[in-house]
Amino acid sequence: MERGEITLDEAAAALKVSPSTVRRLIAERRLPAHQLRKGAPWVIKAPDLEHSEIRNAAQARRFRRPSSGDLRQGELEL
Repeated sequence: MERGEITLDEAAAALKVSPSTVRRLIAERRLPAHQLRKGAPWVIKAPDLEHSEIRNAAQARRFRRPSSGDLRQGELEL
């Protein structure tokens, strides 16, 4: 934290999305992040979360269409 770096879970909380969404943003190379080695925790620079492109991408992930492609498919209210 002192170096301005946060974990994947902290990034997810800051963006108000799931950790898997942050993993997808990293895989799509929208969110810069690095690992010291494969299997190590992801390290993300906190200031990167402030970019509007990243915030917009995270926001768009929250309101995705159903994965089946059937637009008649609804979402469960929990």
